[in-house]
Parts: sequence; structure tokens; C-alpha cells
Amino acid sequence: MINQAPQAPQATALVQAPAKPKFEFTTPLDDEYLNALIYGEYGVGKTTCAATAADVPEMQDVLYIAAEAGEKVLKPYAARGHLTVVRVNKYATVARVFEWMVLHCRYRDAGETEKLAQLESLITGVVPTKPKMFRTVVLDSLTEIQVYLMYQLLGIEIGGTRLDLPPDSPEFKEWGQSSEMIKLLIRSFRDLKLNVIIVCSMEEKEDEKKRQLKRLLLPGKLAVNVQGFLDVVGYLDKAKTDAGPAWRLWLTSGQTFHAKNRFGPTAPEYIDAPNMSKLYALNNPKETTPDGSNTTARPTPSSNPNPTRPTSTPGRAPVRVGNGGNRPVRPAGR
Repeated sequence: MINQAPQAPQATALVQAPAKPKFEFTTPLDDEYLNALIYGEYGVGKTTCAATAADVPEMQDVLYIAAEAGEKVLKPYAARGHLTVVRVNKYATVARVFEWMVLHCRYRDAGETEKLAQLESLITGVVPTKPKMFRTVVLDSLTEIQVYLMYQLLGIEIGGTRLDLPPDSPEFKEWGQSSEMIKLLIRSFRDLKLNVIIVCSMEEKEDEKKRQLKRLLLPGKLAVNVQGFLDVVGYLDKAKTDAGPAWRLWLTSGQTFHAKNRFGPTAPEYIDAPNMSKLYALNNPKETTPDGSNTTARPTPSSNPNPTRPTSTPGRAPVRVGNGGNRPVRPAGR
């Protein structure tokens, strides 16, 4: 029997001209958009802090998704023309807003003004001569949106379900569906070409050391999981400073609360008298804030990375971003 020489392997697809890849190269510097979650007690000023995005030219216009009946503090911002409110009491409405925003961002970036105007007219019934150019969306609050989602899963409708009949209690299936759908919601909004600000309520839970830990008011592990999706998780609280009481947005964790940021090693621990102008400046340090202050150099972080309570450390001047050292003023409203 004559041994035949082994045949050469056939050409594979790798030696052929490849198809255009379905991805592209980019760098972190290409994305100037801010995504942040702000949480704290009721009435601490979360809504007002989020609404100040309407005063930042780079963040205008602002679409404010109001899931709580407390948007009265938004009136001054809406009156100035750069904040538009969408009231929701159904999870499905939030989903429709997202789908509308996908088209809006596509037409905005393509410079298709006529299509933007037609898209806006689907909501208002009037074709505007100068359509909105939304660059920021606010979800207020994630706590209430999650409740609306659970209502949807249980077949409960506000205004349509009898108040004198007990609703079904959610079971393991509904809790699992709710968790995954909320995570999908956050990822979907986060990946839009927009600044995304999420407001969330807070609850306190006692740990094994009898400490009252502050956490997002969301069910189960969802309160922890969603924090990994965003660049900033800020805890808003009242603190004592050398200048007196101040509203403070913590950007790093303490022993009783969690906070984080991805602004880099020179980012401050906190911001006194917080607003979106200061957060946007930290996210885009080479730009200038609307009040004209230079934000190229970031503030030096504190030497105390893990404060036990949201108060200033004796002998150390608090970092106040962009307020010129003036005494912070408590935000009005919620």
C-alpha cells in the first residue's frame, strides 16, 4: 500500500477579506456625558439638585421624568425654558419615553431639525420652529419607578384597580423580573448619548454592629447592584462645616453610607452646596463652569477617606467646588 502525502489544509475564513467589524475603537475622552445617581432622605433637596442641570448650558435641554407628585420645585427651571417635565405613573410610560429619546438623540446628532420638530409634535400637537435639543434626562425617582414596575407585573393600575380589594403579593418570580427589568432600564438610559441623572430615595437598616446604615430604597440586592452601573453615586445629606450647616453631596463612602465616583484620584470627597454645574465640571475638568470659574485643576482630596459621619474634620477646610469659599446655601424644596 502506497502512503499518500498528507493534503494541505483548506483555507479558512480567516485568510479571506474580513467583513466590517460591528464595533469601533474609541477612547474614554470621547464621552463627555455625566451619569450619576443621587440618594438621600426625603426633603433633602435631591430634586432641586438634579433640576439645576437646566442652568448648565452644556446640559441643556433637560427632560425631567417625574414619577413622584412633587415637581412643584421644578417650576422656576421650567419657566426659564430649558427643562421639560414628563409626568409618569406607569412603568410602560417610562419605556415609551426611552424609545422616544432614542429617536431624538439620533435626529439630534444627525442635525435633522425637521425630523426633531416632527418628533416633538407627536407629543405637543404643534410643530415647533425651534425643537428641543435634549442633552440631559432625569429619572425621579428610581424608587417610585420600581414600584410602578411591580404594579405592572401584578396587574395593578393606579386609578383602575379597586382600592377595597387586596392586591396579590409579589412572589419570587415577580421580584426576579423586577430586578432584571430595573437593571435593563438603567443600562439602557445610561448608554444614551445624554447626561443621565437618577434620583433615589433612602432607607436606614441596622447592621450587626447596631449601626444605622444608609442605603438606596430598592428591594434586595438591587440596592447594591445598580451602583456599579454608574460613574457617580452621591449621598446627599446635611453636614457641619466651619462656615455652619451645609448641604453636602458625598462622593466617597463613609462608615454608614456608600458613595463613589470615577473622576480620578484627585477628586474631592464631597461637594458643598451641590449642583449639576459642579458635578459636570468634575466630569469635564478642562471646561469652565457657567459662573466663569476655571475647573481645569481638580480640588485636592481630603486626607480622611472614610469619615464616620457626614461632618467636616476638625482642622481641615472642607472642599467647596466652585462656590468661592462662600457659606453654602441649602437647596430649596425636596
